[in-house]
Amino acid sequence: MAVSKIYSAQATLLSAQIIDLEVDLSRGLHSFSIVGLGDKSVDEAKDRVSSAIKNSGWKSPKNKNQKVVVSLAPADVKER
Repeated sequence: MAVSKIYSAQATLLSAQIIDLEVDLSRGLHSFSIVGLGDKSVDEAKDRVSSAIKNSGWKSPKNKNQKVVVSLAPADVKER
């Protein structure tokens, strides 16, 4: 899975952790999955991404009946 890959960082007080994000967008029944996180932050992230797409003026993948899978690595980094 690597249709699109970007790098980001999670900053802490004295350092930063590099985060790899891979996004796969394909045809199929609408779904949005985030892999690499295992707690409530997944649900919160889905809401934030949905809101960002809506407010950016882009068409939602839901309208196009697309499946979106977002992979975050390393998976053990917790949101702060």
